[in-house]
Amino acid sequence: MVLSAQKKKLNTLILIFRKLLFDYPSYSLIMLISLLLETILVSSLVLAVVPFADFILDPELKNPSKITSFVKTIFLYLNINPSFWSFGFLFVLLNLVVGISKTIVFYITLKFKYLIVKSISYETLDDFFNTRWSFFNNESQGRLLNTLSKELIYIGDTIGQILFQIALVSKLFVFLTIPIFLNFKITMISFFITAFLIIPFILLSKKNYELGKIKTSTANIVNGKLVETIQSAKIIISHGLESIAIKNYMKSFNNHMIPAINSQTITSIPSGIFPPLGILSVILAIGISLNTGIILSELAAILWSLLSAVPIISTILQTNLNINNFLPSFEQLKKLKDDAKKNRIVQGNRSFSILKNRIEFTNVSFAYNFNKKTISNFNAIFYKGTRTALIGVSGSGKSTIIDLLLGLQEPNEGSIYVDNVNLSNLKINDFRKKIGFVSQETVLFNDTIRNNILWSKNSASDKEIWRSLQQANAYEFVYELPKKLDTIIGDQGAKLSGGQRQRLTIARALLRNPEVLVLDEATSSLDYESENLIQESINSLPNNITIIIIAHRLSTIKNCDQILIIEKGKLKEKGSFQEISKQSNYFKIMLKNNFLD
Repeated sequence: MVLSAQKKKLNTLILIFRKLLFDYPSYSLIMLISLLLETILVSSLVLAVVPFADFILDPELKNPSKITSFVKTIFLYLNINPSFWSFGFLFVLLNLVVGISKTIVFYITLKFKYLIVKSISYETLDDFFNTRWSFFNNESQGRLLNTLSKELIYIGDTIGQILFQIALVSKLFVFLTIPIFLNFKITMISFFITAFLIIPFILLSKKNYELGKIKTSTANIVNGKLVETIQSAKIIISHGLESIAIKNYMKSFNNHMIPAINSQTITSIPSGIFPPLGILSVILAIGISLNTGIILSELAAILWSLLSAVPIISTILQTNLNINNFLPSFEQLKKLKDDAKKNRIVQGNRSFSILKNRIEFTNVSFAYNFNKKTISNFNAIFYKGTRTALIGVSGSGKSTIIDLLLGLQEPNEGSIYVDNVNLSNLKINDFRKKIGFVSQETVLFNDTIRNNILWSKNSASDKEIWRSLQQANAYEFVYELPKKLDTIIGDQGAKLSGGQRQRLTIARALLRNPEVLVLDEATSSLDYESENLIQESINSLPNNITIIIIAHRLSTIKNCDQILIIEKGKLKEKGSFQEISKQSNYFKIMLKNNFLD
């Protein structure tokens, strides 16, 4: 398990650095140069301790170290008198320069971190939104939400720590190399003692990886419960079940809290416990070598270097534990991206701008995850400018037909043709931009009416917005609002009635001047007055728009040019409303059983 975790960690680091080097070569070069400069400055700072300590111990510098002699020569060349103040000023100046360089490296590293997180976020969302709809059906909202919010932020923070660790390693190299150069024995003794003390912290990696897996999975559940609770708020409050809903959420939160606390506690152990142990190793090494005749000024430099290395090693150990803890988050993100890529929709290369003749389903069959067929050998033609109603009991396959038409799913068998061109050969986004889609569930944003309508066509003018509102029978109620188009409608349009919300979604769909308008039970949950207003707007639409309606109400389908009755994924009957209502026994059975009202 430990080897497996280490291999995953190594693969993750390689993936991050590969993205860093190939996606941002200029930034990589800047960071490399910055690290080299900082390394040189840090080494100069460590060496500057020696002449300062030499002068304090021997103001006349009768027996200076080689380093002090070198600095003294430079001072005399620059006509600077070697003194307490000149050596002290040099030490302070180098500290200031190192501090400035540290800030610069910090900024560059942060820039890298957010560039990588931005890149990963873009790639993830691009994978998600270019996949078949089955991907979203198969994934829980809690898992997706947790990954895109909490886990992605955690991944970003850990990537930042990894990048900061590059800078730390360069400093550590200096802090260990200079003592080796000054006194090999002391450095090696300190090194071996420290290496022995590090072993317990390395063993914590396995435990933190396991806790990370539990923390990530329980976070998925917490986010899922939160989404369910917020979405069900009206039902919960209406039934007086607030305490039960809160209790269920808090139960999932408690299950997440324990592994989260434990993993973060383990991660914090190196910063609290290792520094005194590291200092102990330095003191032991110096104590063992105290009588070896080492020059005191060089001993001061060694002590400064080794003690400076202690917090760096502590931070590296802490980052190591963090990486093991973040692996489950990265694994979950990678799995979701891989699943999305497996279901990625293959884009065609044919452009689409206008529907000239018809959309045709030819022997189309479809099954979710290759189970029982939801659609079986379905044949239908939707002619330009006509109105078609799909009717059938719940689960008969009507919405699946719409998903296939929108390219959200691809047929397992058969083909869909748009003006004799296979839908799979079209640039699917070109096609979708010419479709207006209105579902039963109104999707609106906590924003102004203007911005909600513009969502489907952000280049539209106010004149076009008012025209689409007029077409959707929404002009009057919007115009009477105090702020008109600038009215904020609340989350999911909570400040409006159900009929007003649905008319806004229709206006949004009409704003793009669609070639095809799809109404997926858009009026089924509305009162008759709201339905009549929407029906009036549908009836007044231009004749060149092809309309496809899924409906359960007679008033919605009676003006359609053709009715398609769907039963268990198959086309059972078709015809005009007059033909179906007179000749179809199945239609009469549906009426009798209240499948149509």
